[in-house]
Amino acid sequence: MINSRIIALAASLLCLAGLCSCTDSDQKQEFLKINHRDSLGRYVFAIDFTDSLVTYDVDFYTRLDTKRSVFRLMDDIQVDVLWISPDGKEYAERVYIPKLSYVGGTAFSKEYLSPYRKNLTPVKPGVWTLCLEVPPIIGLRGMGVRYAPSEKKDKE
Repeated sequence: MINSRIIALAASLLCLAGLCSCTDSDQKQEFLKINHRDSLGRYVFAIDFTDSLVTYDVDFYTRLDTKRSVFRLMDDIQVDVLWISPDGKEYAERVYIPKLSYVGGTAFSKEYLSPYRKNLTPVKPGVWTLCLEVPPIIGLRGMGVRYAPSEKKDKE
């Protein structure tokens, strides 16, 4: 007999795969497992903002596999965000993914898809570096970013 926890994990993975596969053609996304952080413990992504006539929607997503007792005690998920522009300027802030804002999961697994910015206009077009740093959380599987054009701007 297959363990019910394994079945629940498989179902969660299928749901997450479905979420990732139902994307617009212009939408881009990447998920980095916890063991793919850089030497400073950050998840580092290259974000293509080369089209200066577009604003972008950016979302973060993650997965947390932990016991209910641990989940009840945890706080919102703190994310330190660092954007590095194509010319090397840095922009930093701290945001939080609300603990209870998960979009799917089971008693042992929570999946998050959290809007970060809507209609983001980069100050400089090009490929940006996005660094996400999350304090240690029991069961965190990694971090992901999803972004897509939200609208075209009028030429000035």
